[in-house]
Amino acid sequence: MLFNIFPVLLIFFSVAVIVIVVGRRLPEIVALDLSELPRAVSAAGKRALLVRRLEDQLRAMLTPVAGKIAPLRQRLAERTSALYRRLMTLEARYRNPLPQSQEEGGVVAVSDVDALLAVARAAEEEGKTVDAERDYLGVIQVDHHNVAAYRGLARLYVKDENYNEARQSLEFARGLDANNDAIYSELAELAVKEGKLEEARLAYEQAANLAPESVAYRIGLGDILLQLGELPSATGAFEEAVAIESSNPRCLDRLIEVCILGGNKRLAISSLRQLKAVNPDNNKLSEFQERIAAMPAKKSNRSRAVAQTTPTDE
Repeated sequence: MLFNIFPVLLIFFSVAVIVIVVGRRLPEIVALDLSELPRAVSAAGKRALLVRRLEDQLRAMLTPVAGKIAPLRQRLAERTSALYRRLMTLEARYRNPLPQSQEEGGVVAVSDVDALLAVARAAEEEGKTVDAERDYLGVIQVDHHNVAAYRGLARLYVKDENYNEARQSLEFARGLDANNDAIYSELAELAVKEGKLEEARLAYEQAANLAPESVAYRIGLGDILLQLGELPSATGAFEEAVAIESSNPRCLDRLIEVCILGGNKRLAISSLRQLKAVNPDNNKLSEFQERIAAMPAKKSNRSRAVAQTTPTDE
């Protein structure tokens, strides 16, 4: 008999559950407006369309920008990689002892360092910047006081417009060899690229003091003085260059130019005569001659005195 009552109770319980669920959800079902369903579907479709159009416009705008950013991202990755290699080299320098050579009594052979330096220079000349930097750092790992390697690194960094690291390399090299005129010249060239003309002037002056026979340093100094507007000092620098190499057309060219700018007609004429003698085919001879001819002649001291004492008609 129990088995006959159990199905009836199960049916009754199921019906009760259905009644309870329908009773709770009935207000929501009654409040549902079937006429609003098409509008909702249409609005959702419009929103999806607008989103797709916005995505297409953003994609069209960002694609060219991404193309421009890609080279910058690649360059940043290369610099980061180079910095990592330098850090690893420095870390290895202090972690590992220097390689020892039995033939030289425990000291690295000079020929070995020269060979490593030659490899680095070859890579630099071939334009293999990454390889050259690695090789120069390898030379420094073997010989911490190798000035040529630091100067090589500075050249690479200047070419890459990494002026901060170039300056650090050159200043370290100067600390190792304070009487090396070439280092001061390279510091001057770096200062010019950075727009630090006064600093470039001081570096060129130091280079010229260390190498009194150098024409290049005096021309560089004269060019800086010319940019600074110090025409008399620039004239003196170019005159010194001509005194060292009187037949150098480059020196005479600079001297004539600064004489014209400074109004020193007499020196301009004599320098032009000298340039014609050493380089008669110079393309600038006729131009210089015309510019000098257009210069006003300076009055002598006697002429100025006469002009001051001569009474004027009233």
